[in-house]
Amino acid sequence: MNETEQMPETRSPVPWIMGVASLTCLISLIFFYGAASGVVSELRVWWEEWLVYATVPVLLTFFILYRSCWHPEITGVARTCSVFLLSCAILAGDIVAVGAMLCLAVFVIGMVAFGVNAFTGGNH
Repeated sequence: MNETEQMPETRSPVPWIMGVASLTCLISLIFFYGAASGVVSELRVWWEEWLVYATVPVLLTFFILYRSCWHPEITGVARTCSVFLLSCAILAGDIVAVGAMLCLAVFVIGMVAFGVNAFTGGNH
């Protein structure tokens, strides 16, 4: 290999794995909430409901991250704990993202309704 040839740039699969884990967490949270909301609402204790709703998404995210190439140099309990904490952080990020999207949707719907009302001359 001479000086003008360069080694091919290898890209880390970690961002892809994090994206897959985040998307899996979000989709499983939505589907599990839809499927189990009738049964879980019988608990009638808010923190128990949150715990049940969070179990499936965190477990799926944990499984994806643990089997991936995310920090393979860490082993044992340290890897398990770090992957579990990262799974919980991904769940929290997904919940914040859903909340932000809902707030944005309410804002846009409100602005459209306000614009239509102002354009048609309502509320004199």
